[in-house]
Amino acid sequence: MATSEESSSQAALLIPNVGVSFASRVDYIKNIRRKVIQHLAVQFKNKSGRQELSRVPQLEQFLQYLDNCVEMTPQLRDATYIDKGLDLIIDAKYCFPARFVQTARDLKQKWTDQNWGEDLVVDEGSDSEGGADGSLNAVSNNVERQTTVVTAGGDMVTIHPPPRGHAIFGEHGIMHGVVITQGKNAGRVYRRNPNYRPHNAMVFGHNGLAVGAWWPMQMVALFHGAHGSSQGGIAGSARLGAYSIVISGLYDGLDDDRGDTVFYSGSQSHSNRNPNAASRPSNFTQALLRSLELANPIRVLRSAAGKSRWAPSVGIRYDGLYRIVRESQAHNEYGGLFWRFELQRLNGQPDLLDVVRTSPTAQQRYDFTKIIEGY
Repeated sequence: MATSEESSSQAALLIPNVGVSFASRVDYIKNIRRKVIQHLAVQFKNKSGRQELSRVPQLEQFLQYLDNCVEMTPQLRDATYIDKGLDLIIDAKYCFPARFVQTARDLKQKWTDQNWGEDLVVDEGSDSEGGADGSLNAVSNNVERQTTVVTAGGDMVTIHPPPRGHAIFGEHGIMHGVVITQGKNAGRVYRRNPNYRPHNAMVFGHNGLAVGAWWPMQMVALFHGAHGSSQGGIAGSARLGAYSIVISGLYDGLDDDRGDTVFYSGSQSHSNRNPNAASRPSNFTQALLRSLELANPIRVLRSAAGKSRWAPSVGIRYDGLYRIVRESQAHNEYGGLFWRFELQRLNGQPDLLDVVRTSPTAQQRYDFTKIIEGY
């Protein structure tokens, strides 16, 4: 008879250990589409003869990889024809098992709804996982982007999910949604738990979150739908504007966090040396310009890496909705012009001083110190 702890645990999962480069992802996806999906389509359709199904585990692992490790882009779709591969699985005449058909259909629907990533802007340039002490830095420096959950090599990554009742990593713990795996040189790496689907962060407004909600790291904030990137400082749409930003201290000296008013810098603010013209607006800066034009609210999160008095002592905290009210240009230390955006906190929200005073709680700070113990 299984113990209560065993029954509350989830089965280990195998996810392909694919390289993080665009080329390695393309090679892997194309290889599976040609050698596994097309092969199995012939086998499953063949009801009269002997079916050779030894590649079924590869298809299972491939769909896990797509669901948990891939942030789709039009370039990746066009280079791999993954949409055609999913269509092959979905097509009833090929008789793929129902579980594969449903997963393929869900993936295609998700990416279609996202316009195959055409409109998304996810800035990966900020180091917004830092903290006030070495323990958080040790945690955060091993966090990988959701798009690079798998590392280079040809072997498999075994993911052992935590028990559901675990105090820190379980369903009611501060690290819910994250698992521990082994990275390079036997180091610890935190990844998204593939047994749970994260909340969609690409929406405007509070997204069901309470002002003052706190998480130990940005990857957990992503899981809860607070911010759409595990490391980047902005998540949004080039067409609709930014959904959320993280104030992390990356542009310390250029950003100016005054609490209810924030002056937030565009990308490449440190590097431009032209005193007469700011750098050409990146997708990141264009999303902020679009937010100014449309006046959509933006979720603002503060990381412990930030140096302002408003930053949390550890982890990352949701501080409410802001709106960009104006843009201007200023000069950096090299005399170069950069884009600067003024955000104002919206009225009718909990007072920011109260949020800073009460979040994170003493229990959350204590639980934060237990993350390093794992499960």
